[in-house]
Amino acid sequence: MHQTVRPEATNGGENIMKKLLVGATSVAMLLSTVMPAFAANAAIVKNNDVTVTANSGLNQQMAKTKTTGVAFGGSTANVTGGGVNQGIVTGPAVASGKQAIVANVDLCGCGGGFNLAVVKKNDVDVSANSGLNLQMAKTKSTGVAGLGSTANVTGGGVNQGTVTGPSVASGRQLIVVNVSGL
Repeated sequence: MHQTVRPEATNGGENIMKKLLVGATSVAMLLSTVMPAFAANAAIVKNNDVTVTANSGLNQQMAKTKTTGVAFGGSTANVTGGGVNQGIVTGPAVASGKQAIVANVDLCGCGGGFNLAVVKKNDVDVSANSGLNLQMAKTKSTGVAGLGSTANVTGGGVNQGTVTGPSVASGRQLIVVNVSGL
């Protein structure tokens, strides 16, 4: 028995393949336009600390003087001295801390989707101190006069002054998360 293949039977197989190909292409195009709406962005921003300290220094002055006048045998001892003049002038202590964190930014206009951001323990610690300013002075004036003698002692004055510069501290923090197209 002889069997004849009809031409429409072979075209039917090609038509099914064309239909499957067109259908798959349509699904792919649909998914490419819909998927940005299902996009997910996640950001974990934590423990980004900025610590800034300004200190004009440990400023210290110490002075010690001793003035002694001794007179014996009818003589006169005139002693002048023993004074202390001290001064400390410090400059300013300025501290400035800045921190900027940007996460999950989509400015292309695609937008949409699910955005998750965890932002914690992002600190800016700023301190300014004009310093530990210390002044110490010790003076001692002594006059000793024997029988019939005179001891004149002048001194022992202390003059101290401290002028510190200003202490200025400034801290700024900017955290931006989950921004879509503007």
